[in-house]
Amino acid sequence: MRRIEVKKIEKDDFEIYKSLRIRALTEAPYAFGETLDNARIKPIDWYRSEAIRWSKSEVSTVFLAFNQKTAIGLVGAFFEKETNRSFICSMWVDPEFRGISVGNSMVAKATNWLKERGGTSVNAWVAESNNSAIRFYKFLGFVATNEKEVLPSNPEESEMLFICD
Repeated sequence: MRRIEVKKIEKDDFEIYKSLRIRALTEAPYAFGETLDNARIKPIDWYRSEAIRWSKSEVSTVFLAFNQKTAIGLVGAFFEKETNRSFICSMWVDPEFRGISVGNSMVAKATNWLKERGGTSVNAWVAESNNSAIRFYKFLGFVATNEKEVLPSNPEESEMLFICD
């Protein structure tokens, strides 16, 4: 039975976050600004301190998706310091759970969190080669802008900015 729950990260969820992050980077390394090697070498205390920070922060957090007690996805939400624009980032859903609205639920939770804190529109950087993510964001009403930048994990790849009002 699939009972999906999306919740904001709690301070004790650091091992779950680390596991999901490594699974995401293993399955879809082309989709993220961080490399798998970088995620693996970070000490567990880094993940612990980030989970504590995200559990309390009003400017950045992470949401985790679960099927009963099994972690199946994650998405970040934050406000950019320089511009105060709101973003979702680093979204990933376990392939076994794609196509059943897990991503929709995670984006909805993250978007609501951002809007409760004053976000008026939501932005997302998407790797240009990630066609499934591009289709997903367009389905949710995001529109590609002309803004592009180099993907930090792969300087030969670029990502484009999507926005949803």
